[in-house]
Amino acid sequence: VDVLCGRGGGTNAHPGNKYFRDKINMYRRAYLKTRKNDKPAISRSIVQSIRERNGRFLKKDEKSGLYFEIGDDNAREKTSQ
Repeated sequence: VDVLCGRGGGTNAHPGNKYFRDKINMYRRAYLKTRKNDKPAISRSIVQSIRERNGRFLKKDEKSGLYFEIGDDNAREKTSQ
């Protein structure tokens, strides 16, 4: 299940983004209680769970209209927002 990066209803309604939000909500309480140094581990585990389902984190190139993979570092940043 792919996660689309960007703003607006199109990305919010995407099935991969719904799954991603549900996953984040599962970890929300633990994330908020965790010390700052330990937060990246939670974000990495969420990214890893998406990857294990053959999911990608994609962003649309505005010029070409094509999606590209943003990589694990940017995916972790998105997860930590």
